[in-house]
Amino acid sequence: MRGHPHGRPSAPGLNSRAGQLGFRRVDFVRVVREGDRGACEVHGVVHRLPVVRPVSLHTASALAAQGVPLVIRESL
Repeated sequence: MRGHPHGRPSAPGLNSRAGQLGFRRVDFVRVVREGDRGACEVHGVVHRLPVVRPVSLHTASALAAQGVPLVIRESL
């Protein structure tokens, strides 16, 4: 049986990118383009606390490929 018996979401697997980052849950990935540069962040939950962590573009794209929602913003 996978998951928690009371219906709580299970933690990401250790081999998943989210599990490697220490997240219990990843809500979405944000990529902000600023001119020629960009910044990527992961928004999620670690030990019941909401957190935002900077990640590389490679990690952001790997999380998006695993099905994590992706938000792309253009900075003015």
